[in-house]
Amino acid sequence: MQHQQTNRPINREPSRTVGSRGGPVEAVGRNGETLSRRRKQSGGDKFALPPGVEPPQGWTYQWNAVTVTGKDLVTEQMTMYQNGWRPVPGDRHPGIWFAPGHKGEILVDGLRLEERPVSLTRDAMIEDQTRAKLQVRDQTDSLRLTQKAMPGAQVAAQRKLAGMSMNIDPAFDIPTPTHQIDDE
Repeated sequence: MQHQQTNRPINREPSRTVGSRGGPVEAVGRNGETLSRRRKQSGGDKFALPPGVEPPQGWTYQWNAVTVTGKDLVTEQMTMYQNGWRPVPGDRHPGIWFAPGHKGEILVDGLRLEERPVSLTRDAMIEDQTRAKLQVRDQTDSLRLTQKAMPGAQVAAQRKLAGMSMNIDPAFDIPTPTHQIDDE
């Protein structure tokens, strides 16, 4: 029996090692480097910090917009700079967002990874919470004033002072309730 030749491509991938219990697949590269797939195409968050990548002690990270549809956001970048944000150098986390040896900023889809001291981030959070509470209070006060100023808003109070009460005649197509209705 002769061996039949096919036009299928020959698998030239280096040998693989499968981790225990279906763990990550690893391969040996041409220079002896261990290669693996760290970022799967499963729709994960490409901006999430991988395990083991944290900001230095006393600092916080944040992705800040640099461009939108190819246009620089100069005003927004300046606002972030004035609020203490500085670009994280790419060589701090080699092999995560860029190949090892990359110099410069970490940019992903128009966002730049930036850092600032924790004290400035806490101060900004307190300011944001205070602003939010003031907005809720202002809205609540506005609704109270609106309800007091609405036509007829004081009628119920005036009726109560005058000893008047209101009765509602039962509708013919709605059954009469069996519970006692309070006349206050």
